[in-house]
Amino acid sequence: MTAQSAQLETVGRSSKFDQITVLALLVGMAPLLGGILFRTHQYHVEPSWYEALRQLDMPYILIELGVVLWAHEKGLNFKGFFKKLDRSYQLAMALFLTTFAVGSLIYAPIPGYSLLRASYWLIHIGFALSVWHLLKEAPADTVNKISDAMVAGLAIFVPLLIGHFVLAPDPADTKLGQIIWSSAVPGCLSVRHFGLWTGAVLALWLGRSGWLQGNGSGRWWHWAVTTMLMALMMWSGTRAAIVGVFAALMVACFAMVRWPTFGSFAKLVGATLLGIALSALAFTPDSSFGVLDLGRMFGDPSANANAISSGRMDIWKAVLTKFSESPLFGWGEGAMFWNVKLETGAHLQPHNSIVQFLFSWGAIATAAATFVMIRALWTLHSNVRHVPTMLAPLMLVDCTLVMSLFDGVLYFSRTIMLGAMGMALCFALLSAHAAKKDRLV
Repeated sequence: MTAQSAQLETVGRSSKFDQITVLALLVGMAPLLGGILFRTHQYHVEPSWYEALRQLDMPYILIELGVVLWAHEKGLNFKGFFKKLDRSYQLAMALFLTTFAVGSLIYAPIPGYSLLRASYWLIHIGFALSVWHLLKEAPADTVNKISDAMVAGLAIFVPLLIGHFVLAPDPADTKLGQIIWSSAVPGCLSVRHFGLWTGAVLALWLGRSGWLQGNGSGRWWHWAVTTMLMALMMWSGTRAAIVGVFAALMVACFAMVRWPTFGSFAKLVGATLLGIALSALAFTPDSSFGVLDLGRMFGDPSANANAISSGRMDIWKAVLTKFSESPLFGWGEGAMFWNVKLETGAHLQPHNSIVQFLFSWGAIATAAATFVMIRALWTLHSNVRHVPTMLAPLMLVDCTLVMSLFDGVLYFSRTIMLGAMGMALCFALLSAHAAKKDRLV
């Protein structure tokens, strides 16, 4: 290798490092940005236009748009990418893109709003392709840099959260005469959004820690971070996140055809129990928080499934009944708020991604998207043993998808962005592995 070529390679690595660092910071610090911009102790922020920006997850959408424009400047060609897909992928994507917004245009009560929300999916897809393009030659330590940024973002967010709670006004001085603690987490519509984000980061961190890759049971600080993330997730009381993390752990064991050592398992149990204990010691202003209130978390053992699921069975039944009136194209993005009325009031989304997609997109677009997702997941899970660096982002994806069966993970842009980044990073690492094999041959 000549001195000039060595210098060019060094510059290329530096540029790639800069791309990884910038991308990691953009995603990792997104909750902090949202927390600084949107702070309230009520259901809403003032004025109403500012609340609309919060409801639409505008900081996250702007980050995604920025990454799309960045990747376009770096040579990403969406048309060229589509042409490289095999015929089945092309057909499924064409079906999705030509049908997913039909309900928003024709059947939605407020077509302009529904079309705006539908357009977000084009941004999410573009963001995923952009992340893949920027990281498709990603070095092995890419996952570490991204997971470090995600953890750092949460660690910096916690003091903001504590200060916001400590400085809460006197309830008598508020518009509603009370503090709505479950909506008082800065930048989050609900404490559940904080819990869902934390659960996804925890899944990513556990995949990175080496607990299942034959690298021992991880360093002590890996488990210290795990304990912190466990405590935050448990404090949020987000059942979907708890189920998602432990489902991702189980799927990882089967995909890797490996079980953790006794030491790793013991440390995971210890981190979980210590996290629960720390969450119980923290300030929990009402029953929306914490996991030790087993009556709230799992319901009365004598109660029916609807009570245990916090009314989700009634929501799903009502949404599917309305979906049956427009099964092919659905009712449009965000239309549930106006189209489905329950005794518990209006809901933004049905707390289940499959029900959400059927209602919003209809059966055609949902079937097309499901085909693409299942095929992509099969590719990643069947290759993770050969590309173990994929384990961490794949666990993030698995956690996100499982959580989406119980909450609005694939309705809100913040969590869609996380899942899209995880999927794109998996395929980037897979591409880098394939390119390396080709060079060796």
